[in-house]
Amino acid sequence: MERTNEIKYKIEFLSYWHIGSGISGGVDADAVVLRDKDGFPYIPGKTLKGHLRDALQTIAGLNLDVVDIGFINRWFGIEGGRNNNVFSGSLFFENAYLAQSFVHKINKDEKSQTLNRFLFEKISFTAIDKEKGSAKKSSLRSVEVCVPLTLYGRIILSDVSVDDYSEIKEKLSIGMGMIGNMGAFRNRGFGKCRITLMQEDKQ
Repeated sequence: MERTNEIKYKIEFLSYWHIGSGISGGVDADAVVLRDKDGFPYIPGKTLKGHLRDALQTIAGLNLDVVDIGFINRWFGIEGGRNNNVFSGSLFFENAYLAQSFVHKINKDEKSQTLNRFLFEKISFTAIDKEKGSAKKSSLRSVEVCVPLTLYGRIILSDVSVDDYSEIKEKLSIGMGMIGNMGAFRNRGFGKCRITLMQEDKQ
């Protein structure tokens, strides 16, 4: 039986991707990937929440009678406004991680210890001076990226009825279908992804 207090989803990356840690990698890279305490990449729940809210607001702005601002504010919350009101909403987005079976194999199997090294690549790029047709001075950057991977996460719902749950799940699925990429450097082709809901008994 499907639980009505959570929604599971997966993010399948189809290209290199970069969710930044906000810190430099020193001599190795100008920007490094966000990692958990064990060194594996993950996606903060607030990152997906922000992307999903933006997608739903875009849909609401098209007046397609699919989703409205009232739905978004009710479940995603309100920040600021005329009276600086803050309402957190009733959806809590947990962080998205690699499948535990995958992580366990890397950590347990001695022959697979080096696999962690192959989860990441370093990409270098530079800005081009269009007039001169050459690289701009001091524009070379090196960025750590993740190889295509699949991550899994949950959205926790509070104070929702069965009817609310069905509506939320339907509209979140539509919003997720609007998200074609995530993370930094999307203008360079990074972060292409597919986000889908999962059945209760799968991960």
